[in-house]
Amino acid sequence: MPIMSLTPGLTGVVATFGSLEIDRVKILIVGGAGKTGRAIGAEAAKRGLAVTAYIRDPAKAALPPEGVQVAVGDGRDAVALGKAMAGHDAVVIPAGGREEPVSAEIVRTAIPLMRSAGIKRLIAISAYGAVDGVGFYGWMLRTMTPKLAADKTAMEAVLRAADDLQWTAVRPVILTDKPATGRVTASAGARLGGMPQMTRADLAKFVVDELATPRFIHAAPVVS
Repeated sequence: MPIMSLTPGLTGVVATFGSLEIDRVKILIVGGAGKTGRAIGAEAAKRGLAVTAYIRDPAKAALPPEGVQVAVGDGRDAVALGKAMAGHDAVVIPAGGREEPVSAEIVRTAIPLMRSAGIKRLIAISAYGAVDGVGFYGWMLRTMTPKLAADKTAMEAVLRAADDLQWTAVRPVILTDKPATGRVTASAGARLGGMPQMTRADLAKFVVDELATPRFIHAAPVVS
């Protein structure tokens, strides 16, 4: 079978990934204890990647998904995060949400640490409507959760300034905890009507697929 790298230049132990063999890489998930982080970790581990969940408070976190290792620290703590990054090949940041809008601060902390560690690939979870502000959906997000919208907007600005990294800002629609549907669409600049939803499991599949076969480098796909 052909060998396909997750990102250019990554090497490691060959592992099965879907119907292909790929170079197995180590993925650090900053915010790995949250619902979205856990879903991404579970999907990545299931598909043969080596996964570390970076979590702030293990006492409050559920047991990690099978096959996922744990590192402890705050995403804004450069010393702790830098130690956790060592030996990894890609970083995924789902941390930050309505209750704790810290995405921009964590991404801002992570980027220089990634440069120091020689890590190029970064996927950060943004939010549809926060930056693009489309229609009623965008108005509602900015009105009902203004801190979240401002945080995701700032986070994407930080990413756009890091053109030396292979970053992707994923803009999912409203996330649910329902079972995966297997139906995912992604398009940069998409404009969706109504109040679209998708499952975290489907988002996790998109993220791992994007790690395996990058389609949206230096882009912010709307995922639904």
